[in-house]
Amino acid sequence: MNNIYKTDNSKTEILKYYNRFLNKYNFVKETDILTDQGLTHVLECGEENHPTVILLHGSGMNSAMWLGELQEYASHFHVYAVDIPGEPGKSFELQMSLEDDSYPNWLKNLMEKLGVSNAFFVGLSLGGWMALKFAVKYQEYVKRLVLISTSGVGRQKASFLAYAIFYSLLGDKGEEGLIKKINGGRTLSEEMLSYQKCIRNNFNYRMGKIPVFSDQDLKRLPMPVSVFAGEKDIMLSSKETVERIKRLLPAAEINFLKGEGHAIIKCTDNICSFLLKAL
Repeated sequence: MNNIYKTDNSKTEILKYYNRFLNKYNFVKETDILTDQGLTHVLECGEENHPTVILLHGSGMNSAMWLGELQEYASHFHVYAVDIPGEPGKSFELQMSLEDDSYPNWLKNLMEKLGVSNAFFVGLSLGGWMALKFAVKYQEYVKRLVLISTSGVGRQKASFLAYAIFYSLLGDKGEEGLIKKINGGRTLSEEMLSYQKCIRNNFNYRMGKIPVFSDQDLKRLPMPVSVFAGEKDIMLSSKETVERIKRLLPAAEINFLKGEGHAIIKCTDNICSFLLKAL
């Protein structure tokens, strides 16, 4: 197992922030599910008799990213926000291969342990890739699919690595500048900015390219799909993502957002409206 944390104390530092955020949301329940692959941590909220939504966060993050939106989701759905294994959350730390079916098999097992036969899926960036990978392999488990700045459709921008190296040379202010660019130039709250800097300073991010889905895989998706892509995404070619989805899934809903970066926010209303069409 590769160590995903930079020091012995790194995980503790990251989870201090996570728990501080969680303490503000007393309607959210923390649950640990023992899957066949390892312990998986989920945040749960909403009425159990409501349709299930599974939220999958991006790389270098955990389910804290959804906390500000969970109340809105919970008013319509029974929500599970899942800490992806191998990322800086509370699930098991192994970064499984993206080249095989390790992650979709883990998600299927998690759903079985939760007693969920099908669900709506919402994923951002790497979480979008995982939701898409799952939908390709286990179509019957996915009722509707929402992809936010998803990996695996448009190309990863080689220029992002140059940005990351340049800003890393500028110290603390450089870290802030890179985070701001990822967020489309938007200024974050001091608390969230400090949290993202804490993760960048303590977590070993995945290296290498995320596998791109074939035309054949994308064309055979039977469920309704909604895509959100930001005009200012410095990590992925949002233009290519939109063009491929339009060509391969012409019935998909496309939301190309002017001024937004990779970390798209404030689209929960549109997402819930899309999901509620199934009811």
